[in-house]
Amino acid sequence: MYVRHRSVPISTGSGYYTSFLSKPVIRDMLFLYLALSESAVNGALIQEEEGLQNLIYYVNKSLLDVNTRYQMMEKMVLALFLISGKLKHYF
Repeated sequence: MYVRHRSVPISTGSGYYTSFLSKPVIRDMLFLYLALSESAVNGALIQEEEGLQNLIYYVNKSLLDVNTRYQMMEKMVLALFLISGKLKHYF
């Protein structure tokens, strides 16, 4: 998997910073990648364009002590629930 990062200059008054998030193309398919570990869940919203994958949005959530005791399937459901709340305006 290769993810292409398009740099977009953002003026903040004191200088320029680079953003690696891409603007989604309307009506194109979006992909959600999930990554789970013992203490965190991550999600990346990706859109393919010309054979390359552009990062649209990234979510990272550290799990509380109680959530770290979940089975991996329970963590997957928790990750989908948490990430879908953050990304609902894309769907």
